[in-house]
Amino acid sequence: MASRRPSRAGRRASLRPGRASRNGRGSLLDDFLDVFRWNPAKPASRTHVPRGEPTTVRRTRPPPWDDWLRRWPFSQGSSTPQRLTERPSPVKGARAWWESPWIWVGIGLGGLCLIAALTMGQMWSSLPNPNDLYALRGDGTVVLLYDDQSPMEVAGKRPGPFLQPQDVPDVVRQAFVATEDRRFYEHKGVDFIGIARAVLADLGGGRLEGGSTITQQLVHMYWFPESEHGRRSILDKLREGLMAVKVEKEFTKLEVLQAYMTVIPYADGVYGVKDAAQYYFGKDVRNVTLAEAAMIVGAANATGAYNPHFHYDISLQRMQDVLRKMHNAPVINGVSPPSDEQLDAAMAERPLIYEKPAAPALWRWTVQRVLAKLNLKAQASERQTELVVHTTLDNQAQQAAEAAVLRAIGRNQPIQAVLVALDGTGAVRAFVPATTYDGGHGYADEPHQIGSVMKMFIYTAAMEAGAEPSDECDDVPGSFGGWSPRDDDQPKGRISLESAFAYSSNIVATRLANEVGYSRVSSVVSRLWLPPTVMPPSTIAAWPLSASATPLDLARALLPYASGGYVRPVRFVESVINGNGVNVLPPVTASPSQTLSRAELSSMDRVAHAVVTAEGATGRRAAVDGLWIAGKTGTTSEFRNAWFAGYGNGFVVVVWVGRPDQRPMDRVYGGTLPASIFRDFMTAQHLGWGKTPPAEADAPIPTAVPDEAPDGDPQDALLASPGLYHGPAAPEPGQGCDAGS
Repeated sequence: MASRRPSRAGRRASLRPGRASRNGRGSLLDDFLDVFRWNPAKPASRTHVPRGEPTTVRRTRPPPWDDWLRRWPFSQGSSTPQRLTERPSPVKGARAWWESPWIWVGIGLGGLCLIAALTMGQMWSSLPNPNDLYALRGDGTVVLLYDDQSPMEVAGKRPGPFLQPQDVPDVVRQAFVATEDRRFYEHKGVDFIGIARAVLADLGGGRLEGGSTITQQLVHMYWFPESEHGRRSILDKLREGLMAVKVEKEFTKLEVLQAYMTVIPYADGVYGVKDAAQYYFGKDVRNVTLAEAAMIVGAANATGAYNPHFHYDISLQRMQDVLRKMHNAPVINGVSPPSDEQLDAAMAERPLIYEKPAAPALWRWTVQRVLAKLNLKAQASERQTELVVHTTLDNQAQQAAEAAVLRAIGRNQPIQAVLVALDGTGAVRAFVPATTYDGGHGYADEPHQIGSVMKMFIYTAAMEAGAEPSDECDDVPGSFGGWSPRDDDQPKGRISLESAFAYSSNIVATRLANEVGYSRVSSVVSRLWLPPTVMPPSTIAAWPLSASATPLDLARALLPYASGGYVRPVRFVESVINGNGVNVLPPVTASPSQTLSRAELSSMDRVAHAVVTAEGATGRRAAVDGLWIAGKTGTTSEFRNAWFAGYGNGFVVVVWVGRPDQRPMDRVYGGTLPASIFRDFMTAQHLGWGKTPPAEADAPIPTAVPDEAPDGDPQDALLASPGLYHGPAAPEPGQGCDAGS
């Protein structure tokens, strides 16, 4: 029986949202509320569908404003026909293919797969040749040598020799496989099971695990080390995975493992298990015990945290973790895991760490500084060659400097020490930039207050003005521009400049600087390449005793006192030879210039020599029997910085001791710890320094330097201003110096 067609009014009522009124229209409030009730996915209510309507008609609820727009222009009684939109559906629930979300999901996934395939193909074609691994000497390598051609450091890829199977015992190989990649002999370069296990462990909130295989780590260290200090991206890891597969197609598992143990980094610039065994235990890697093998494996990659030289207890715990993993591992390549008895014996063992006097960490900062200064790694990478850098550092002197610093300070102490040793030509012969090295921090480039070392330049200005070491000055307290210097000792009254310098009188130095003029002192400082410290005018009288400089700058400023009055640039590197045997180091264009006369040097040698020879002088601890030494101590307020700057005929040695956070030390004077470090170094060095005294003065005093300060620094004009002296117009009667009179 055919269904009865619904009336026009019934069709209109079925599409009207809200509650119907008696005249067929909803109230205004219902129309407003329908805006919030409307759901386009919800079909029209069955209560609004007229009885007998065919089920093949699909109805969707239109938005409320659609009904308003259709009927708003007409009156309430209007009978304007309303069209009912009907779409026949032959099959209940059927729809077109493009309406299915799964179709578009599939298209999207297919597009992503296509992009991934194209990316991987492009990466595969651009990967380097895995046969480069045979040479173990790649592009971008920078080799640094001491002046005697002995190796110091290699930056970039570690050169060979490629470790052979007989060079490494099975216990070391077993420890690496059990700890780093237990499925090493089962996968083809990438371990998808290991990656899944690591992801599940990380998501489970447990200990973070890595999914990289030994092959992937080898690829990262040897071919793609540029991201080693940053977070690697997904593309970086994908590239490493593809390269790992490529490597395993060319090499056997044993060759991959041997190469991995050749290039793996350790602390203090040590690479490979062979050098690590020598560095940690002082023995050949073929002779290590089970516990020592576990410690070598545990210290790999984590170059600082598990270094037994500095963190023995932590490295011991890491060693025990490695031993447990070895014990729980299955038979690996025919090698059985340690037995219970072997495990217990190794767990109880405390390997003896080999303490050698030279700690590479102390000069690694030197290497970093040389590379950064000359941009050598960039040159090597761009030229696709190896660069050999011949430095000026003396091997024996460097070891003597490191031993002297370690003997006085020790490792991992809150106090740091810097030692800079130059010869008369400006070459750095020994350099200890810090007691400990944290990967990029050195204190030799950081300015510190130099304290009484500034008196070297004040007295030089006085000698330039005509003063003599025998001239006398009043060691009597006074006020200078609102600043009253004090000394630890009681005032000595009338005293010679030589004695005042030996006892490091602050009163005499300040009085002397006021009388010779700050402009002259500033001129001497500028000529010696030591820029004056910028100080506000209110404290300008205290400026000579509160200047700051880096240890390197201070050593360079003292170089004329050891080289006949000549200023020379400081250098670390003699030559840089590329793979073609050509020196790529830019030539030095600066020529030495004489800034101090022989007469001035003779006077300064006399007063500075008294610092280490006079009875009760501040630098007595720096004296060495049979060596001629001059110098100056320096100590700042609250013992924040302590200095000893020593020199002689053809050498300058500067020692700084302090805290990195500039907190006060426990009564460390320049004449105590720094002077002791200087003495120990000078006693151990074999450079012949101090054997001959400087030549006597035989040149007249040059033309006096005018009082005007040199151009360039705005502070120079301030130092040379007529209103510089803010105290009395002249020293009180009986309170002055004879300098230059």
